[in-house]
Amino acid sequence: MVRISPRQLLWLLAAAPASAWLSPPSRATHRPLQAVVPKVDLENVEEAFAYANEIREHAPSLFERLETARPEDALEMLTYAEQLQKATTYLRPSARQAVRYALEVAFLAHRGQTRRSGQPFVTHPVAVASILAETRMDRDAVVSGLLHDTVEDTDMTFAEVEAMFGRDVRGIVEGETKVSKLPKMARELNTPDWDAEREQVENMRSMFVAMAGDWRVVVVKLADRLHNMRTLEFMPPKKRTRIARETLEIFAPLAHRLGIWTYKTELEDAAFRHLYPGEYLALDTAIKGRRKRCEAALESCRQQLEEMLYGDELVRGRARRIRVEGRTKSAYSTWKKMRRQQCGLERVDDLVALRVILEADDTTESVEDDTALCYHVLGKVHGRWTPLPRTLKDYISSPKPNGYRSLHTTVLVGSQPLEVQIRTDDMHRVAELGAAAHWSYKDETASLPWLQIIGEWEAQVDSASVFMELVRNELLGSRVFVFAPQGRILNLAKGATLNDAVAHVIQGGDWGIDVQGGALVNEVSEASSYVLRNGDIISFAAQEELPLQEREPWQLCSVCRPLPGDAVHGVAAQHSTRGTVHRANCDCEVLRRELERPGARFVDGAALAMNDDDYDAVRQALGPSSKVKDAFTGEVLGYDSSLVVFGRDRTRMLLDVSQAVSMVNIVDVMSETRAPGGQAAFQYTVHVDDRDHLDRLFDAIREVPDVVRVVRGSMRLLKRKGTHAFWAMALPDSEDDSPPSAPPASAPYL
Repeated sequence: MVRISPRQLLWLLAAAPASAWLSPPSRATHRPLQAVVPKVDLENVEEAFAYANEIREHAPSLFERLETARPEDALEMLTYAEQLQKATTYLRPSARQAVRYALEVAFLAHRGQTRRSGQPFVTHPVAVASILAETRMDRDAVVSGLLHDTVEDTDMTFAEVEAMFGRDVRGIVEGETKVSKLPKMARELNTPDWDAEREQVENMRSMFVAMAGDWRVVVVKLADRLHNMRTLEFMPPKKRTRIARETLEIFAPLAHRLGIWTYKTELEDAAFRHLYPGEYLALDTAIKGRRKRCEAALESCRQQLEEMLYGDELVRGRARRIRVEGRTKSAYSTWKKMRRQQCGLERVDDLVALRVILEADDTTESVEDDTALCYHVLGKVHGRWTPLPRTLKDYISSPKPNGYRSLHTTVLVGSQPLEVQIRTDDMHRVAELGAAAHWSYKDETASLPWLQIIGEWEAQVDSASVFMELVRNELLGSRVFVFAPQGRILNLAKGATLNDAVAHVIQGGDWGIDVQGGALVNEVSEASSYVLRNGDIISFAAQEELPLQEREPWQLCSVCRPLPGDAVHGVAAQHSTRGTVHRANCDCEVLRRELERPGARFVDGAALAMNDDDYDAVRQALGPSSKVKDAFTGEVLGYDSSLVVFGRDRTRMLLDVSQAVSMVNIVDVMSETRAPGGQAAFQYTVHVDDRDHLDRLFDAIREVPDVVRVVRGSMRLLKRKGTHAFWAMALPDSEDDSPPSAPPASAPYL
């Protein structure tokens, strides 16, 4: 005899037919479900399954599993049922009953299967269903979350799924199954050119096509990926890295597109933690430390804001409740902003913020009244604290494409900036849950236009790789915005080149722009293959417009990054004083590309020393005007320089190296480990004053235990010779690739 707890007893008693919440849902396609009344002593294990009769009738593949269920199976299933019962209280009784039915099906289908963690496999679909319930997805989505692996990994069929739960659930489960089922079938047919990369492309293609028919397919897929990311540590390292990178490139942007912020943030942080564990740990610790330091001040501001709003007659009359909450920026979002703005954590003004959520009174006449209340609160905030210029973002009048609406402003509290977000509770629900809160699936007018675009592409594009490139570039990848002549802004796909921008200008022939003189980026001549960045300024100028001596002076190469005191070479256009300064004794890809241009001339060290014009131009390029300045304060920070530290992977290695590097301003840091306990490489982007300053930094780093070598440059450039050659530099007996202490005779030491 199996013993059950009082809580399980109550649950079983509630499963009787007389109970409203387990009254089976009616279905037009087959006989209404009839819940089995279980006996409390559970002498017959089958009696723990409320829908045993329905399973026998509609799922023949589960018949044997149902007949051979054991007492411990019954208790395990009841534990999951209790978990889902708590998570789905927002659903109607008939919907909660369908979830219970799906749980029994999933439990039987996956019985005996285990995950890499050693847990029963059914814990995964139960977790996926719970995640979907947290975002208040509808009945069919939660049921599909429970069943999403049944057809792929068990003997169940789509026909059985449809017979039990209807056509919509079958469609979602089928959409999920297509993601991985088709590549497996192709491998079984021994397709000769099939490989892992093609499999992934086909997986993604299938997912997007299925998603275009029912947006719930992608929400279930996101919940599936989210739980897999929570348990990713049980995967082999190589597969872990691939899944994490795929999550950042595909799934987190999808969550952003659907506006499901809770999914997006956790997906990004989990992927960040596995791809860059050192950076994640350091940044997460720093964020928590800063949050703790400003906790008292933040709480004081929260109380002041709450008291001010409750004391306002208009707010008090229109809002039933006011919530003022603290919000901390996620680790990955913070890391991206630090890289984008090339700043340290102390420069991230919106790391912590206050969020005002206004729950409208039932007597509020219209949505416009709620919106007006947000602007009223904004005025109160600006009246209390000084707003910082150009920080107001009005996403209410101009919502984001995913439906996000809110007011953002940054105010000065004492000497510290503080971001304040203002929204209604409806806006907040959309911000957190996205499509799950904002769109009704049954409302055809509320479909997502970008999903319709995917369906059109599928009909037009035969190649899976081309299809995925369209999705990545046009839908998922960040757009790049550049300034064109006459104040126009070009909205281009990430990775667009100067040639793409010129083509857009030419196509817009009504602009009246003469493009014959050649395109400039930020007033500097660049190759047509130059990859555009946000904020670049595109202009056009004829060669005869400016006298030779008034042309732009030489600039420093952004790849090899020469410093004052370095041995240098130069490349200039024929009969021009404009050129680029390169570091001597380094294999710079930009130098090679520039020399391939028609009319390019190489100016070596000896020529620089003999030509006063070139020499003065190079000295000017290496002068103080080329130093990086803080975008907000104008403070001169120094010259950009990159270095890679090779050493042995050990506990506190990144921390020890970072402490040595802390003698300069660190702009960015990233790490890579060949194998746990093996070799490690750390890349730092720093600001230094000159070559002597960099040499002192190298000396300090070499003093750190287990550091093998310090090399000037970036990981990407060092890997051009191959991964094996890159990691060979981490071996103690490899050739030191650090810059020589003295320049060769042919290169001036400027």
